[in-house]
Amino acid sequence: MTPTQFPGNRSPSPSHKENGVASDANAAVKMLLETANLTVSEEEFAIFTESYPILRSQADGLYLPHLDAEVPAVSFDPAAE
Repeated sequence: MTPTQFPGNRSPSPSHKENGVASDANAAVKMLLETANLTVSEEEFAIFTESYPILRSQADGLYLPHLDAEVPAVSFDPAAE
């Protein structure tokens, strides 16, 4: 399976590889796999390394610091205003 077969996945641009993001992704993926005690093929590792910057930026986009002071809702009431 190639990185382009994952829905919504784009390969990193050449500038990503030039500015050190590829080596950072390589190190991050290696650390994550080691932490999870997983062994993958070289092909799978290459796919994960190419996908990592995109997935990391998407995960970072979920962090909304301006909502830190808000109390989380433990239930949803559609009638509440």
